[in-house]
Amino acid sequence: MEYWIPWGGSEVFFEAPEEATVITPLTTRMTEAEIASKLSKLSSTALLIIDYLPPAKAYEPLLSSVASISPKIYVTSWRLGEDIAEDAVGELRGLAGNLEIEPLGNLHQLDAYSGEVTFVYPSTTRVLLEGFADSPRDILGWLLRFHGHRDLDVSGLSVKALELLFTPDGNIQAVWAEGETPTSQRLDPHSILVSPGKAPLDSHFYNVAQAIIVAASTCNDETTILAVAECKQGLGPPEFVKNLHQYIKLGETEKPGLNSSPSEIIAYRLSEILKNAKTYLATPLPRSLVQAIVGSKAFETVQEGVSHLIRLHGRGQKILVIRDGLHRVPNIGLHPP
Repeated sequence: MEYWIPWGGSEVFFEAPEEATVITPLTTRMTEAEIASKLSKLSSTALLIIDYLPPAKAYEPLLSSVASISPKIYVTSWRLGEDIAEDAVGELRGLAGNLEIEPLGNLHQLDAYSGEVTFVYPSTTRVLLEGFADSPRDILGWLLRFHGHRDLDVSGLSVKALELLFTPDGNIQAVWAEGETPTSQRLDPHSILVSPGKAPLDSHFYNVAQAIIVAASTCNDETTILAVAECKQGLGPPEFVKNLHQYIKLGETEKPGLNSSPSEIIAYRLSEILKNAKTYLATPLPRSLVQAIVGSKAFETVQEGVSHLIRLHGRGQKILVIRDGLHRVPNIGLHPP
């Protein structure tokens, strides 16, 4: 059977055996009324902090719901690199009307906000930071430290958290308040094909690493991962490349702490996954470079990689296909086999 997966700005197809069980995430969306009901509790928010993952459209209902109370809004875009923080702020300002929106680095004090502080983040951020920041308040505290605000204490604040699950097109699929638990299921697939999404989401390996980490949350010890990405801009930020070298090539084992950068945490988590899960890339990156990064070969085409998965696990295997790995928590919302 024929399936499609993002590659650069387009998509490529691959063929899977008819005997295989192929699972893909659902693409259902919440209604406007359901979204409004979830966001109606933000009436007392004095400060809104957004952990931004594009597109801006996903945050439009949120901005509309707080327009009447005009909270101060700060944005971080650590998932794609803080060099695009201004772009993220600009995209949100285009939807925000008269709301004030600034990069999170511009926040200088918290005690001025006597009401609730609302922290909004994508579901995949929670998965990426598991073991480092295990609650929304911990994630917020880590983000403030990363942005240089080591003197800002969130312990005394009334923090209201909202977790969003949305597609790369900006369609909201779920909203969870703090204390609500997303319904999930254990999949244990034999193989996972994962793409971060279409360009620019697959433009460098930093994003691919995030997609691998999130996809691995549904792996068992026998699962093989095939990551698919064009990586047109190479490996990503220089600090991330340095951290990759430390953890993967030099074998650094010390776990990053709460003051660590995103690059350190992503590199460490990837290195831990590579110790336990066979991981391959389908990418134009040089094979020698991929060998140095993940310790295994790269495939020039997705079909070559799929053929290798068939050799490893047989024609009747269970395959999970994730087309939007930067946005998708794989075990939440799936098409049945």
